[in-house]
Amino acid sequence: MKNSLNHLELNNQLLASLYTKVLVGNINETPLKTVKAAPIKKEPLPAKESNPSGILKFLGNNDKHITILVFYPDVAYLPEDALAFLTRILQACQLNMADIAIVNAAKQPNWNNLLPCISPEKIISFGTPMPTKEMDLFSIENTDNILWLSAPPLSEFITEPDLAKQYKQKLWLCLKQLFQIK
Repeated sequence: MKNSLNHLELNNQLLASLYTKVLVGNINETPLKTVKAAPIKKEPLPAKESNPSGILKFLGNNDKHITILVFYPDVAYLPEDALAFLTRILQACQLNMADIAIVNAAKQPNWNNLLPCISPEKIISFGTPMPTKEMDLFSIENTDNILWLSAPPLSEFITEPDLAKQYKQKLWLCLKQLFQIK
């Protein structure tokens, strides 16, 4: 563990303030003297940019700056069946939950203003419209150096058996293009 107490680094001033009396000495010598430590200079913390509209909440680690937009008003991020389906999609693309950030647009009305906070390079939108313009389903567009893929809601891939096969084929073609899979 890098941040454990066993690897704590203390500067000289802090050590002196912790140990104001001599630790080792000869009992027969003169009494121990108290040493006053120099005051610790407190430097102000760097100012953080204020974000009046809040923080973008997401599921995943966002290691590869891939954002998955969903719209589920009744759950925090997405239902279990949708997460299971999404996990299979990620595995097919050689990705996992650590690589992505799942944003539930239904829970964050100002999500589009907060997206720059997570620096997305690719966005896959499942049933969440692009904020600046309308996109055709199963199309990829480059907007502000972000590749956007628009797809139907995940629930349609799961609960609509007639459409599911067609949707999965179209999605796979787009994902191969988006992630350059051969």
